[in-house]
Amino acid sequence: MVEVCEVFKSLQGEGLTVGLPAFFIRLSGCSLKCRYCDTPQAFLPGKLTEIGELVEEVRKSGFSTVVITGGEPVEQENLPELIASLSKIGSVKRIILETSGILWRELPQEKLTVVLSPKPPTMKDEFPLEGVFCFLETFKDVQLKVGVLTEEDLNFAISVFKKARKYRVKEFVIQPIDIGKDYEKTSKSVVEMVLKRQEVLELNVRVIPQIHKFLGMK
Repeated sequence: MVEVCEVFKSLQGEGLTVGLPAFFIRLSGCSLKCRYCDTPQAFLPGKLTEIGELVEEVRKSGFSTVVITGGEPVEQENLPELIASLSKIGSVKRIILETSGILWRELPQEKLTVVLSPKPPTMKDEFPLEGVFCFLETFKDVQLKVGVLTEEDLNFAISVFKKARKYRVKEFVIQPIDIGKDYEKTSKSVVEMVLKRQEVLELNVRVIPQIHKFLGMK
């Protein structure tokens, strides 16, 4: 069983797979409890759900992409079983796991893309990066995305990206952080910061705001 906050169908609103129709499984529980978290409802206990029940719901949906998000999904004991079960669905071509990278887990890699989002100073003080680099070193399909609001966040992102260049990551994502008001203004501010930094331009970086925030969707 896994503890589920919610399931829903939507467009992938962020990162390199932005715009992709997907079936979302939001798992409950997160020890990080970051400032400006946009899903604080996932901090609360969720509904204990049989993995087979989720698999059947995904199968009936017909979606080829499944996104497992949270909360912090890697903190759920039965996450490997969930991923393995979803990968056996013939219609599912891709499983995207969204994690901060706070905890490295051995997971089935068939059909799996791991999107790592280590937390910058605005979100979490002194985020440990050991798990992030373990994922980068051991997983085949990995993406790296860092939220940015301030210059300090941007410095953190640049440092992480530079260290990650020796791994298989080909593109890096900077995601403007939503602080709960005027996300358009925040996004523009982040873009302006990035365009002024030559060392960012020398990296293969994309600035991708969360489009679902602009569309008023989950």
